[in-house]
Amino acid sequence: MKLLKILDFSKKKLGPLWWYSLIIFCAQRLSDVLNILAGLWLVPKYVPEAELGAVQPLTQIGAFLGLPLAIFVTPFIKLLNNHATNNELGKVKSLLRDAIVISVLILVIVMVAAKLFLPSLLEFMRIEDGRLTLAIVFASLLATLVPIFTGALQALKRFRLYTVSNLLAAPIRFATFLLVLPIRGLTGYFVGQSVPSFLTIGLTISDFFRKFGKNVKCKPYFKEDLPIILMYIVPLSLIALTGNLRGSLEMLLLRSLPDAHSAAHYHITRFSEIATYIVNPMIFVMFPLIAEKSELGDSTYRIMAQTTIFTLGSGLLFSVVLAIFGPTIFSLREIWQGYSSFTGLFGIATVTATLRMASTCITTHHIACGRFRYAFYLIPIYILEAVFFYLLLRKPDLMGIKIDSLEKFFQLIFIFSLIRLSVLAVDAVFAVRNEIKH
Repeated sequence: MKLLKILDFSKKKLGPLWWYSLIIFCAQRLSDVLNILAGLWLVPKYVPEAELGAVQPLTQIGAFLGLPLAIFVTPFIKLLNNHATNNELGKVKSLLRDAIVISVLILVIVMVAAKLFLPSLLEFMRIEDGRLTLAIVFASLLATLVPIFTGALQALKRFRLYTVSNLLAAPIRFATFLLVLPIRGLTGYFVGQSVPSFLTIGLTISDFFRKFGKNVKCKPYFKEDLPIILMYIVPLSLIALTGNLRGSLEMLLLRSLPDAHSAAHYHITRFSEIATYIVNPMIFVMFPLIAEKSELGDSTYRIMAQTTIFTLGSGLLFSVVLAIFGPTIFSLREIWQGYSSFTGLFGIATVTATLRMASTCITTHHIACGRFRYAFYLIPIYILEAVFFYLLLRKPDLMGIKIDSLEKFFQLIFIFSLIRLSVLAVDAVFAVRNEIKH
């Protein structure tokens, strides 16, 4: 009983954002132990160096394939939040039903498109396994679909089920890797990546059947919500298109580096991205809270400022830790020792990951509030980056710059990440000033 009282007191004292962020953070960190083992031990053990550096580029290409579905995800999540806040469960049920139907249709279209252009990309990346096409498409579309279901969990504040899903996904994914990586290597990696998505979707659907069942009937929403859908789809489709194009060209530039350099990128970023683990649960909890406050007309910038400052502080601290202890870490295992010459890049890699996550905090806030002024700044930056990466790939002599090492690659990505965050931060500051004046 004392423990329950302490937990209840802590929940009231911390508030919903920090309490649920802490609970989800603890669950995700338990899962991360297995995910780190998979990323640092299993994958490098069974995927050869020549293909290891293709893991992240192929994942980004998969995200680009899932772009048609990704465009619908955010307006769906926003509508789920709106209708769940108003306790309109019939419309929530209709939204989830339509999400599944749209996903099946998009899957067929993307499969045809992937068959046409993906083989040439695999050849550019020096990958010969033809089975990869199917594995990448399924893994990417499932990963794109999952946010709709986790968004429904967000909207209905089913944080406990989300926590359970995270706890179960990691061991099942790890077991799948143990089974398929020794047999299929890189293809097995994408098969293993699909398992958590299947699990999350399955658990969410079964939970909603129990919650809704036959007692809740689907209700029409499209006519009422069409203005909101259009308000989101137009800017988000442009942001998603330019952002994914930029990301894909960035990863192709990475894959153009020597195999040892792109493989070193994989190993280094497995550690540097740990800095973002702390913030992911906060963003998950932040979205529905901000959406609800925005609907009620309350100020939301304080939550955004808290998460952004916390992200920068924790990430920069972790970058110092990795910069100091990174060389020692890479001396512990034989498979890492071959990349010891790259350990000086731990600092810039971690800072870059932190800058990107801080940008995500700001854009998540704006999307939750239905504010897209930032798109007028971000889209041109994405386009400039995409053009820059394309010219580096196709016309390096014209640019007068050659990105032929991992160090130069990280320096370039750091500069662009800093520019994006600076623009978003300045825009947010002016928005706060305008809000105070009014």
